[in-house]
Amino acid sequence: MRLQSVTRVLVSLLLLAGAALITSRAQAQGVRLLSPADGDTVRGAVKIQATKPNPRSGWISYKVEHGGKGDFIIAVVNPFIYRWDTRARDENGKDVYRDGQYTITATALSPQGKKVGEATATVTVKNAISAAARAESVRLNLNYKRHQQVRYQAVGSWEIKPAPDEEEPDDVYELAKDVNGAMVANWREKVMSPTIASGHAVLHIIVGSSGEQMGTEEEVTSLPSAGKVLTYVALRDGVKRLKHEVESCGQPAGPGFEYAELYLQLPDRPLRVGDTWTSQMRILPVPQKDTEIKVVRAKHRVEGFEWMGGHKCLRIRSQFKVDKEKLSLNLRPKTTAGESSVFGGEPGAPPGEADMMGMEAPPMEMGPPGGMGMLGEMGMGMEGAGQAAEELETSYVGDRITYFAYDLNRPVKIIDTITHSVEVERAAAGGMGMEGGMMEGEMMPMEGEMMPGFEEMMPPPEAPGMEMPPGEPGAAMGPGGFPGGGMGMQTMKPATPMKIKIHVKLEISEVGL
Repeated sequence: MRLQSVTRVLVSLLLLAGAALITSRAQAQGVRLLSPADGDTVRGAVKIQATKPNPRSGWISYKVEHGGKGDFIIAVVNPFIYRWDTRARDENGKDVYRDGQYTITATALSPQGKKVGEATATVTVKNAISAAARAESVRLNLNYKRHQQVRYQAVGSWEIKPAPDEEEPDDVYELAKDVNGAMVANWREKVMSPTIASGHAVLHIIVGSSGEQMGTEEEVTSLPSAGKVLTYVALRDGVKRLKHEVESCGQPAGPGFEYAELYLQLPDRPLRVGDTWTSQMRILPVPQKDTEIKVVRAKHRVEGFEWMGGHKCLRIRSQFKVDKEKLSLNLRPKTTAGESSVFGGEPGAPPGEADMMGMEAPPMEMGPPGGMGMLGEMGMGMEGAGQAAEELETSYVGDRITYFAYDLNRPVKIIDTITHSVEVERAAAGGMGMEGGMMEGEMMPMEGEMMPGFEEMMPPPEAPGMEMPPGEPGAAMGPGGFPGGGMGMQTMKPATPMKIKIHVKLEISEVGL
């Protein structure tokens, strides 16, 4: 009996030890994908979240594969959440993830980077609307209901890169450090008069927090329309324009709000997949606060029916090309002196409403002694002086995707991708410098002039024993007989312009989708 009892105890202990070992191994491999679930059909922005043993230690890497091809896209720490945008596009505007089957892999790693487990799920991306669930053709038009309010947000960026044939790309990268930038704008549309038989509606565009940032150390500066309330007319064919383009005295009413005007002109006929047409379209070549709306002729094509924020939309691709156009582009490092930051906050409202935002225009300040005027005017390399946009010649190509919700009678998302080809004088990348000890910000003597104090220091040319330095053939002789007009001044060849590409991305979305 005693032997049997001892045997039972030993067996129990062995079973417990084995169970503990199995449990330990299971916990080490205990990685689970919480969302999406295996077999799910997904669209738009997808929340990927996994869990692992010891969530406060180590991280999880996610990988998305299609047809056996794919890369790790991100590594995240607790709570291990990643938003997968199944509508993501590359810099040329092409889809990164087409409809189809994808495998999501979550790999858990220890703090030392050692793999401790993984989990997978197979999902189907289906942004397109099935043929059975869509209409054969759709007639698009803007149509607003009384008291309707919609909130929007625009997010944009511009990035400078060397052109493929640029000989000194490092100069371009240096310029990019100060000039690359981003912007964001928030606003609200409030219907004051609905779309009526005359074919238009009257809207209040109530602009809230809106600003831009350039370089890595610049503060966010307000856009000109931040805090304003503007009245617009919205036509059925998709065009929006200021209601009062001139004031009663005959003077222009001032600039509108560019991001509320970026729509394409719609055809007056039903549309089906594959249909094309050509019409005017308003674009913003670079979403900087100094640039203006441009009207281009674009070719449009209906690519398909897609879901966007739970709405059935027509997906329209618009393409255009512009050769050698003059644009005001800010491609100089900026100062933030005197600029006001209005980032954050809620969109305002028309006068009389409780949520009206009262924003004052940024104060004007004088530049330093010897500057070229008030802040915002062009400086000549003077430290602290404001830099204004300069007019440059650019050729550019653009691609726009418009998601037009035909159940709402308005676009709910617009994605612009524009690439510029520009040549920029190298002097525009920084201050003026020259040989002979000139300090940045000092003015170069005009040809034939002496630097201040230099004439007193030098003896007259007829002084005995004074030999003239040899000059280059054809060199101009300045005071004192020196070539070029002063000591340390040398004839310099003009620098070759930088050949750059400006990649622009701008996304306008209805908030809440």
